[in-house]
Amino acid sequence: MLNNLYTDNMVFQRDMPIVVRGVADANEMITVSMDGDSTSVATGSDGEWRALLNKRSAATGLTLKVSGSTHTVELKNVAVGDVWLCGGQSNMDTRVVYYHTQFPDIVTTASFDAVNPDLRLFVVKHCNAEQPQDEIKKNDDKFGGDWRTSDKDANYEFSALGYYFGKNLQPEVGVPIGLIYSAVGGSMLRAWTPREIMSDSSLLRPFLDMVNDKTPNPHQPSLFYNGMIAPLHKFPIKGVVWYQGETDAGFTDYGKTHYSDLFATMISTWRARWHQPDMPFVYVVLAGFMDAKEGPDNPPYSTLRDEQIKTLTKVKNVAAISAMDLGQEKNIHPPFKIPLGERMSSAVLNLVYGRKDAHGSGPIVKSAKLSKDKQSILLTFDNVGSSLQSTTVTLDKHIMSGDDLSGFEVCGSDGMFVTAKAKIKGKDKVELSFHRYVTDPKIVRYGWANFPLCNLYSAEGLPALPFRQGVE
Repeated sequence: MLNNLYTDNMVFQRDMPIVVRGVADANEMITVSMDGDSTSVATGSDGEWRALLNKRSAATGLTLKVSGSTHTVELKNVAVGDVWLCGGQSNMDTRVVYYHTQFPDIVTTASFDAVNPDLRLFVVKHCNAEQPQDEIKKNDDKFGGDWRTSDKDANYEFSALGYYFGKNLQPEVGVPIGLIYSAVGGSMLRAWTPREIMSDSSLLRPFLDMVNDKTPNPHQPSLFYNGMIAPLHKFPIKGVVWYQGETDAGFTDYGKTHYSDLFATMISTWRARWHQPDMPFVYVVLAGFMDAKEGPDNPPYSTLRDEQIKTLTKVKNVAAISAMDLGQEKNIHPPFKIPLGERMSSAVLNLVYGRKDAHGSGPIVKSAKLSKDKQSILLTFDNVGSSLQSTTVTLDKHIMSGDDLSGFEVCGSDGMFVTAKAKIKGKDKVELSFHRYVTDPKIVRYGWANFPLCNLYSAEGLPALPFRQGVE
């Protein structure tokens, strides 16, 4: 009778109409009620029905009752609060159990054994589909197919990043938080984007042209959108937290250099289909990975990160979180999801809940201006918190002293980058000096490597986002 998303312990989005859906016999009358609010609807000829209850503020301990002509279903311990979708690929799709098993000193039992009845968790079963589905598949792994309240066993089988995000967010917001975990390891961005949106755009159509019969499912356009996102569109949510891009970074040059176009389009399309045009979207800029050594002029992870950051200028109400200092050279799934979850929740608190004291996104370059004597470049940053600072950072076995800033380079008209010396000037500026052979500086870049060794932070402890900036 009820859609698979509706179970005991579920969370409805507050301050939006309560949407209840299901399937029954054709032309059957369905009555839906929840703690004094009631409505009746008739099913269509296909048996589908959809009922709307009034908006509610945050609440717990509710009972949802759905009655048809022959039987009644009651859902217990229903809550109303904020619902967040946790999406992306493997760094969102890797569960607490993996990190605790592989890195028990980093992801300790104490980090996930808390019981919180106001944090509710739901797992969407992996599903690829050629056409948009109306209902998610019932999850059948160890987590199960129902909403669960947060406890040691449920947390253990949930997305690690999703859990640590929610664990930090719920006490700060003070209302029930529901997390819907819908992610697939190895998936490309186009797998989460409707095919017709790409086929209708000359800019995005090449993402379809790259596909052939041998393309693996996680890379196929639309398959995970159809099976794991489209069925959720009729269920209001608060917003999306996202970690994806590693597979796209290793793909074609076109795919890397037009990632921001596809990403911005995907975000806008999801918002339109949820009928929530300003739905918040908070995402992670890729962690460092691969050897910390000089590589090609445009390392794939740097190019992809640059595209992720460009997305900030193409859609509104989004935030980007740097994970550059939370990576490992030899591990594409680094275990540092606890601090990353803290950054993600802080970014959401700032962007969505108006918490000016919460800082999840680090400094972002605003401009690079050449001095009149052409001997130095002054960088200005936004989003610096209380101030910029150099920080002692250890990444794997690499140590960068806080006495000096690392990671800055300058090139002239010959396109050859050289290391630049950097010094913080005031709250939001960095001054660069460079080799005298660079007589006509054109571009400044920072953190431009697959595994960047750099240490510019805000005083709140958040790393500056990498950049490649033209010199004015």
